[in-house]
Amino acid sequence: MLLTLFSVLVPVLPASGFATWSGLVLPTLTVAVLQIALISRLVRREMTGALSAPYLTVARSRGAGERSLVWRYAMANSAIPVLTALGTRFAAMLNGVVVVEVVFAWPGVGSLVVRALETRDYPLIQATVLVTAALAIGVQLLIDLAYPLLDPRVRLGKESA
Repeated sequence: MLLTLFSVLVPVLPASGFATWSGLVLPTLTVAVLQIALISRLVRREMTGALSAPYLTVARSRGAGERSLVWRYAMANSAIPVLTALGTRFAAMLNGVVVVEVVFAWPGVGSLVVRALETRDYPLIQATVLVTAALAIGVQLLIDLAYPLLDPRVRLGKESA
């Protein structure tokens, strides 16, 4: 729909390729719009729950500023579920990029996979699946390692008593 609207009906952006910076706009929007919508809904839900928590009511009664409440307490407690969702959305985004590269005629790993499927190049398909799976696992590992930075109650490698 973005391609039809901005390249055909109102021709302000190129339909394919990336010769100029304007060629980045449509593919980026195509990949990002769904991700932004899902993550912003999750952030809103988590922040609504965190802002109505009893400890924030106590902090308000002690005179803490609203900005401090939102950024220091509520956002910190909402960060872990949002970060987890970002990791899973990253894996889904890797799948969506394949389609976007083919539609917008971008040379990339997604186009390479499609060409490999068309020519039945199984070793190349296996290699790209292996690399993208390793990338997704690496991102999930980094997210898991970031949990103790966001919440000091989370400890790595220690069993709870």
